[in-house]
Amino acid sequence: MGQGVDEAISGRARSITVVRGLVAVMVMFHHAAPLLPLVDPHYVEPAFGGFFGFSSGRIEFFLVASGFLIGQRHIGDIGHPDRLPGFVTRRLLGIAPLYWLVLGGLLMLGMTSIGYHHVAYPSLATIVSSILLIGPDSHDTVLAVAWTLYHEMLFYAVFACALINRRLGLWVAAGWALLIFGQVAGITVGGLPAYVTDPINLLFFIGFGAAVGFRQARGMPAGWLAALAVVIAAGLLSDTTRSAEPDFSRQWLWGVAWAAAIAALMTWEARRAFAAPRAFCRLGEAAFALYLIHLPLLTQMAHLGRWLRGNWAGTIAAEPVLLLMGSSVIGAALAVHHWIERPMQSWLRTRRRGRDLSGWLPS
Repeated sequence: MGQGVDEAISGRARSITVVRGLVAVMVMFHHAAPLLPLVDPHYVEPAFGGFFGFSSGRIEFFLVASGFLIGQRHIGDIGHPDRLPGFVTRRLLGIAPLYWLVLGGLLMLGMTSIGYHHVAYPSLATIVSSILLIGPDSHDTVLAVAWTLYHEMLFYAVFACALINRRLGLWVAAGWALLIFGQVAGITVGGLPAYVTDPINLLFFIGFGAAVGFRQARGMPAGWLAALAVVIAAGLLSDTTRSAEPDFSRQWLWGVAWAAAIAALMTWEARRAFAAPRAFCRLGEAAFALYLIHLPLLTQMAHLGRWLRGNWAGTIAAEPVLLLMGSSVIGAALAVHHWIERPMQSWLRTRRRGRDLSGWLPS
């Protein structure tokens, strides 16, 4: 199994890609379901029995997966400042081009109501914060879902310190963890944005720790890990646990469940126990595009549906409408990924390889 683990450590982590796509679809339907009454006021009962109503565990996956992938791919770069420019460039290429394109389009169209209510055009401070993904409030953004990217960029900055110097990175990570635990204990530090000390940031640590364990153990007992993930998830989805656990405890438990599930999937992938279906891989590759565009598209589709409904109001069940909206957004995300995101990233990577990075990135 050693060679398989080596390939899983350095490879594309197709199993994570597949799960990323499926979770992104769940997030999209979770946001689409509340928009159905806007299409037709007769849709008062939740579609599919409220299956898409629960929100637990989805955002947690993305943060745990991010921590795992950074640990999987870049732990060997720690203490090598010469690898910082490459790390920064790869991270920016993975987020900035498509995000800035969507952000610019929304600003030009004046579509600042990305959620469910119309709001005024954003202030200059909000626009600058949205562009840089740095600011006093991660929720004061033009694109509502971008709040998670503030946490992502913060994690990248902390890990970049470890590339500059191993000891520096350890102290910065430890300080960050202490601030987070202080927030949980009710000890706050004035002047820091709330997202810096948000307990959800510990999910990055959980994912990173799982990646370190996966590398050191050269694979893990996948069956036991999968069972652990199922047991924790089942408990979290039960009504008793849901009402009894504080929010941060639920987030961390979801983090442990996702870390166990990811380690199990990666182990099975290394053993070649399964092959990820190509269609699901494509969906996972388009997950970031889906994540960015789904709310603007769903909102506009809901308004369009209300305008077009005419005589069929109250005659069509909510489920077909929800599936039509969801499949349309998924198709749009696949198209954006195939015809915009991939060519744009390919072009930027080609230009990067032809340049001396030290001239425009920190070294």
